[in-house]
Amino acid sequence: ALGDLDAELYRIGDDVGDRYACDWSGENPHRPALVFLPRSTADVARIVAACLRAGQPLVVQGGMTGLSGGATPQPGEWSLSTERLNRIDELDIDSRTITVGAGTPLQRIQQAAEEAGLTFPLDLGARGSCVAGGIVSTNAGGNQVVQHGMARALVLGLEAVLADGTVLSWDPDRDRGRAPRPLLQLRDVQQVAVGRAHACARRKDGTLWCWGSDEYGVLGRGVPADGKSGTQPPAQVPGLPAVVDVALG
Repeated sequence: ALGDLDAELYRIGDDVGDRYACDWSGENPHRPALVFLPRSTADVARIVAACLRAGQPLVVQGGMTGLSGGATPQPGEWSLSTERLNRIDELDIDSRTITVGAGTPLQRIQQAAEEAGLTFPLDLGARGSCVAGGIVSTNAGGNQVVQHGMARALVLGLEAVLADGTVLSWDPDRDRGRAPRPLLQLRDVQQVAVGRAHACARRKDGTLWCWGSDEYGVLGRGVPADGKSGTQPPAQVPGLPAVVDVALG
């Protein structure tokens, strides 16, 4: 299954630490014989395609903060860790969005937004360990879910690798300036991939929505929804046009 994959993209045998054996529950640990450590979406696509050709099952691992066993390898499975996909690609103050890698811890996202005078409203007790990929794939709610909604309300763009290595991309910067689509159409494609717990795709990158620190009712280009603070987040307003034109890659 390794084929011509760069040796820096995986650890094998005794080089695989115990942290890859199970999630935070500590139940049914099984250390995988090999763990992949991709650095980019292209790496993930190559790894997934190679494993598919070889019939090698994979389990995706992020911050390992889950308690349901979803990131715990089963006998015979190898793991794909997102730990090297820890990066902030862009923070756009004008559109109040932040684009991050799937392995980026929630706390790092929150701090980056705060330094820019913004607020990323989703919060979890495991903020220092949980990562963007897990938050999106489980459609996490967190400590402020009643006020700000689930994770899907904050996702504007997404890049995902399917089980055959195909890369799908919903990019909020693509076709900027074109007439926006209704929010329902945004959900038709992108939101299918949110909250699926890695069942249909490995999420590698995402563009998330940030709020102004003192004005949670801000919409995409910095225009208040009704000129007042405290307005519902964009994804909760019926009939609100999407900020971006989403297209398949």
